[in-house]
Amino acid sequence: MGVHVLPVELAKQWSLSFADMEFVNAKPTATRLGLAGQLKFFAAYGFFATAAADIPDAAVTYLAEQLGVSKSDLLGYDFSAAQRRADRRRHSAEMAQRDRHPGNAPSGDLRFARLMAKVERVLIVGGGLAGLALMIALRQRGLPAAMVERASDRAVPGAGLYLIGSATRALRALGVADHAARNGCVIRTQRLFNHRGMRLAEIDAGAFWEPCGPRLGIAHSDLRKLLTQQAKGSYIRLS
Repeated sequence: MGVHVLPVELAKQWSLSFADMEFVNAKPTATRLGLAGQLKFFAAYGFFATAAADIPDAAVTYLAEQLGVSKSDLLGYDFSAAQRRADRRRHSAEMAQRDRHPGNAPSGDLRFARLMAKVERVLIVGGGLAGLALMIALRQRGLPAAMVERASDRAVPGAGLYLIGSATRALRALGVADHAARNGCVIRTQRLFNHRGMRLAEIDAGAFWEPCGPRLGIAHSDLRKLLTQQAKGSYIRLS
């Protein structure tokens, strides 16, 4: 993902509880780091990682230290779509069993994980940017999806988009950030003016959003084409 994780975020989001440690250490040694990474990645981002590179390097180091294993163990973990589907079902059942133990109250993240483990197929109603992004993200995570769109043409002529760093970070996760940067314009500076044209402030946007990604200006139609191309092969029905 290329996401920079601050030290305070490591302690807050990537620390293993005693219940986590007991759960993970019951698995074969070679799979422990990958399983711990998937559990904490889901808690942090709301979905499972699709590759070892998705998990921030600092987080991998921190988890490996807690488990007493090598960082290289992560490379041997199976992140394939089929494996993720199996993991969702198996880990959900195991976490449910763990939650029944005294003192282990189920968290919202674990309840959501158990719910998603039952999902076999998703219908997306609406083929705009959000619908296309969701379809790509679901396919990355091994969930088949179909999309229906009432309009026969989803184009929005002349519309421009201003994407802040967190938006380009999302595009990177979808695999289209580099193409979006080439089709758009990187915005490095932001200037604020009052109604009389007097400049009030100048912001170094590049430095501010560096941990996430660059800010971009891009035409709605260009971004839609990129997402449509990335979703190629999925079922999309117009009108």
